[in-house]
Amino acid sequence: MEHANRWRSAALVAVALLTGSILGPPAVQAATGLITIQGAGSTHKAKVNSAGELMVNATARPLPPASPWRASEDVPESTSLPPAGVVLLVGPKSAPIDISSVSISFQFLASDVFADIRLMAAHVPATATSCAGATFDTTLWHIPDATSAVPFTESFPTPLQWKPPAGTKACLFAHNLGGPTVTVNAVGFSGG
Repeated sequence: MEHANRWRSAALVAVALLTGSILGPPAVQAATGLITIQGAGSTHKAKVNSAGELMVNATARPLPPASPWRASEDVPESTSLPPAGVVLLVGPKSAPIDISSVSISFQFLASDVFADIRLMAAHVPATATSCAGATFDTTLWHIPDATSAVPFTESFPTPLQWKPPAGTKACLFAHNLGGPTVTVNAVGFSGG
């Protein structure tokens, strides 16, 4: 009987040591603000930085934007420079407008057709509820030779940003100088 109790005691101690070695380090590390995630043959360190972002192996994992926007607009040919012939993509926005990607497609499948496309930044008074009568400030992006022969898509790992003058709201327009009608698809977010 005494012999069985010794084995039972030894087994309980072994189980306790095994459980402590598995659960002990993460519990201690979690109390210090750093969690070690182990598995798949490697060790990764995850923590939350002072800005509240999740960091894995010292690299922040950004959260999705809080105010995303998207636009898909047909932009007909214009024979004059902006502000004539522009098509509103987004606005008015109190926060800056960030553009993550743009794509251009031609409505007609004619070969060797070219278009001159611009993304135009403008602003309106802070009290405005539309972008009518906007003051044009700058060209954010310009592709002078978009062609129907090659589909066009551009992604911006660091978004293009339009921050209007203080006390105003931001507007973003597309312009098509001298080309056939194109569809401009754009995505991004407000703020930042």
